[in-house]
Amino acid sequence: MTPIARSIALVLLCLTARSVPARAQAVAVFVGGEVDADEGDDLRSIARTALDAAGWEVASDPEAGRLDAILGCVGAGEASTCVAEQLDPLEVERALVVSIERAGKRGADADVKGWVYRRSGELITVDHRYCSSCGDEALRDAVRDLTTGLVRDVQAKLAPSTLALSSTPSGARVYIDGDLVGLTPVDYRLSAGSHEIRMERDGSRPETRTMEVAEGERVEIDLALVAAHEDGGTRGRPLAPWLVTGGAAGLLIGGGILIAIDEDHSLDGPRRIRDTGPLGLGLAISGAVVGGVAAYLWSHHRKRGAPVAAVSSNGGYVGWVQDF
Repeated sequence: MTPIARSIALVLLCLTARSVPARAQAVAVFVGGEVDADEGDDLRSIARTALDAAGWEVASDPEAGRLDAILGCVGAGEASTCVAEQLDPLEVERALVVSIERAGKRGADADVKGWVYRRSGELITVDHRYCSSCGDEALRDAVRDLTTGLVRDVQAKLAPSTLALSSTPSGARVYIDGDLVGLTPVDYRLSAGSHEIRMERDGSRPETRTMEVAEGERVEIDLALVAAHEDGGTRGRPLAPWLVTGGAAGLLIGGGILIAIDEDHSLDGPRRIRDTGPLGLGLAISGAVVGGVAAYLWSHHRKRGAPVAAVSSNGGYVGWVQDF
């Protein structure tokens, strides 16, 4: 079994019991209004592509009934509560809602309106594009331009999350989601969600953590890097305690055997006897001394351990990782 598999994280101090719920950082896309089903699907695909290009994770298309409900929410007075009720079952963080209203003679023009809501129903931003003499291609361009503008507004309004990373010793290379971002200590701004943090330093064992970061949150992570040889990765496990223990056992057993077979002089006995007692006693004493050395080595044989800490605006912990 590897040292990593045998490691147990012992939490020594909880600063708070409150934690950030792990939800997918995804956006649901709703496109409707005065368009038929095929047009709606086409325009929703345009919006999804624009969101993908901006790095947003797009959720699966919602069912038609929920689209109608969301569009009804936007036109209602209590949009916040209504939108929250519709988004809650979808397990998404945001919703992009686009509504097309025809205008002008014979509906040749179109007013393309867009809203971005949080999952809680809070409105983040709203915008619109007026499309004059709006044919199919012009309508696609209007939806694309509107979506791009809404994404830009959201990114400007929402505070980015920050990871404040440090290590002991410092100077470790920091990789976030596989990309090198600098050397510790370093502050790195990133999007909310789950991220893998890996620290590497020459002569030390790499450390990897996965953190869930909330929107606008600052998380401080301090890792103590352990020398590579202490986990058996570079020099292997120490043999000295085992060898000395084996030597002590051999001396004690040998001494005991020699003492057991020792013969004493007697008037009626043979003239030649096995006088092994003194040698056996000497071996036994030597074995006891070597056993003391073995006990010392075992008591100073260090198991790998390292502290770990993480602090954020929502709480944190301090702990210790130790091999047993």
